[in-house]
Amino acid sequence: MARIVCPETVSILNTARGYTMTAVRKLQPSPETHTVEGIAAMYAHELGGRAGREIQVRDYHLHFAEALLARDAYALNFLANGLNNVGKAVFTAVTGVQLPRTQSGTWATILEWAGVDPKQDDLKKAEHHLQVLHTSLCSRFSEVDRLTRFAESGYAQGFVQVIKDGRRYLMADASGKVGLNLSTRGLHGEHTRPYIEAYLAVQKIKVELGLQKEPVYVPADAPAGNHSPAPKPAPATQLTEQLGMGF
Repeated sequence: MARIVCPETVSILNTARGYTMTAVRKLQPSPETHTVEGIAAMYAHELGGRAGREIQVRDYHLHFAEALLARDAYALNFLANGLNNVGKAVFTAVTGVQLPRTQSGTWATILEWAGVDPKQDDLKKAEHHLQVLHTSLCSRFSEVDRLTRFAESGYAQGFVQVIKDGRRYLMADASGKVGLNLSTRGLHGEHTRPYIEAYLAVQKIKVELGLQKEPVYVPADAPAGNHSPAPKPAPATQLTEQLGMGF
């Protein structure tokens, strides 16, 4: 059931004549804009003004207010879609932070206000994209876990990028001189290569954040040193046999 704020709160916020979008941007901080109910009432009132009718405060407005007070950037990401000028105006009235007109500028400003590292945001987006691809593959193929193990194993051996070599795609080392063939028939590259690319994108961001070190490819016949030798890349025929994945 929707939560309703007390009439007194709404009354306080409705006292100013000509309460418009412009007025919201010029509002000074007040006790009402420092409480969940006050912010929710302001938001509902402004939306009602846009719709030309009275709107009662509901959970949607309360969640918006709670996100503002908690500085929860991801609960406020809808403000960056360019379609919610009312929400952006209330955000500015409450926080004192003016949001740019562009979607990218708005999101960057919200992240900064919330204290979120943009690179951490990149990681969150990359991980979400990877999960979306994994879910899509699972709905289409069986034994997708074999693909995930292949990506993890290849990365651990030092194959950290996907490159095009003639008509083939390779999961290659940093130099691009050696790699695993992703164009074998059994691997179904057009479906699986985007997942491998997304997986490697996540790993790259983690390296940039200092969360892990990028593995270095070491040939099996390399002199003994600080690195453990990596297995030689398997021939294309062997990859096909190993990575049919039940497709």
